[in-house]
Amino acid sequence: MKEQAVALLRAALASAPDDVNVLVSLGLLEVEARDFGQARRHLERAASVAPRSAEALSALAALEGARGDASASFIAWEKAR
Repeated sequence: MKEQAVALLRAALASAPDDVNVLVSLGLLEVEARDFGQARRHLERAASVAPRSAEALSALAALEGARGDASASFIAWEKAR
């Protein structure tokens, strides 16, 4: 099921490479799959497209937390507030 979601989101991303919702959704699925490199790429792109997006910044915080970097996670959560 998650593989299908990832495939659909990647297809959507090919059509709309700056869609913040797609980038965040894909990034969060990648965090869950512990594919941190891809997750960072997508979530940082989301944050660069929409620097004030609480969703993108919160997802970056979740990524840092999943990686075990509490300091980076805290900083990202502060930016998301």
